[in-house]
Amino acid sequence: MVRARKNDDEEPPNVDKHEECMNDLDLGDLYPNCLCGRRARLCTSWTNANPGRRFWGCSNFRGDLNCGYFRWHDPPICERSKQIIPGLLRRIEGVKDMILKATIKMLVLQQ
Repeated sequence: MVRARKNDDEEPPNVDKHEECMNDLDLGDLYPNCLCGRRARLCTSWTNANPGRRFWGCSNFRGDLNCGYFRWHDPPICERSKQIIPGLLRRIEGVKDMILKATIKMLVLQQ
């Protein structure tokens, strides 16, 4: 149950905006317990500092009973990946936006 952070890259992500958590992933006995005794949740950070890097957090991450447990699951990613991944994610969001606009335009034309 490691909570120490070595530098700014080691800080937990802003989970309100940049995370996805997996509750049903079958990792058997690999789940650590958080400080409140519950099974921790495996989440993915999508911050610029740690894009795609998984971490363990309290199972009550967004609740009032959050114990603050945090531990990285994955090793740090290389600097090149930190530079490339955010741009790729922006491109994906741009393409999704274009598809949505084209779909709306197509639906309007069909009416």
